[in-house]
Amino acid sequence: LEKMKKYSEAVKLLENLLDTDFLHRYRGAWYERLCLDLENHLKQPMLALEKIELALQDPMVRGGRRLSLSQRIIKICRAKKNGDLDGKLNEFMEKSDWQDPGSEDLPTVVISGKMVSKDGVTGTKSVFILTKDGETTYCNVEELVREHYKDKGLYEGSHAEGAVLNSILTLLLWDIIYLSEVPDAFRDPAQAYPLDWDTDDFYPRRKNAIDARITEIGGMSKEEVCDQLIESFNSNLNVCSLVSWDRFRGPDHLAGLVRCMDPGKLALILSRMIRDHRTYRSGLPDLTCWNPEEERMLFVEVKGPGDKLSYKQILWIRFFNEIGIPSEVCHVDPTGSLDSKGFKRKSPKKGSPKKTPMKKTTSTTKTSDFVDDDDESPVKSNNKRRKSRGKKNKKSAA
Repeated sequence: LEKMKKYSEAVKLLENLLDTDFLHRYRGAWYERLCLDLENHLKQPMLALEKIELALQDPMVRGGRRLSLSQRIIKICRAKKNGDLDGKLNEFMEKSDWQDPGSEDLPTVVISGKMVSKDGVTGTKSVFILTKDGETTYCNVEELVREHYKDKGLYEGSHAEGAVLNSILTLLLWDIIYLSEVPDAFRDPAQAYPLDWDTDDFYPRRKNAIDARITEIGGMSKEEVCDQLIESFNSNLNVCSLVSWDRFRGPDHLAGLVRCMDPGKLALILSRMIRDHRTYRSGLPDLTCWNPEEERMLFVEVKGPGDKLSYKQILWIRFFNEIGIPSEVCHVDPTGSLDSKGFKRKSPKKGSPKKTPMKKTTSTTKTSDFVDDDDESPVKSNNKRRKSRGKKNKKSAA
């Protein structure tokens, strides 16, 4: 309907969908489309704000969808054409559940690197030139950032986004996630996860067991948590599951990261993930760096040229810093762009191109675009005149 520009019908359909009691995970997306159609296409900003207010009261609208709707509020209220809605923005921001959609409060660092020019090709990943100890290598933006943090002492690292924390979550709650007593959770022995994983039914069905395990982990020492992780790793190695086995050299490699986190803070992370895994499974930082000897670690969200933070990434970085887990955004600024052959690319000169003056013609003869076969062209006629003049000059000389 929207592609056919039938926005009124699209709004009615979205309102009917929101009146139903199924497909709860799509309610946030439906509210976003509804508010977009009302504001941009039907020019009803006040009604759009009313729908956003309903959306923010809906318990099924969670995670990044809430930040997206908050950003829509700011856009509507600060638009010049909606100058009378400034007061509505203050009303929303004064509410206790207001979440700032901006990223200005997040710790941010900027590093530079030499990037290979894409030669005008779009849709390709950025490639950087890394020179270290006299050797030059080509790498992607994540590897460039990892080398930066290696120089700061965080020599262990994994560019795995959510695979690291999901593996820790699975290993420490293995017997609960793969609890066979839950009806209809497993129908095939080769299942990597239960059928109700990533649904709203997973946590309520195992609530008592999950809450007890999270409380137990929060009260353990670092060594006790690492011992449980290593035991679970060794006893379930290479079993088809949610653990990314190939990401780690062994149980001690992963345990070195767990040792860098306070058990109470780790319990908060695991609780956030297991209670609503579908909402918080994405948006986790790209890079995890740590130093097991110094028990230091850092989550890093890597942003290359032109990349922007998503709302889910903002929520995770903000959460990590609120509970005391170091996390930051690292922007990579490309400098000294080189072409594909390794030579420094010349930037085109700025300024308007010089105009070449048109030569004035003294001939008053008009020629048409198309010349008939019977007509003489101006070039041929000029050649004949020159020949006739030459004959006259020879006669006069004689």
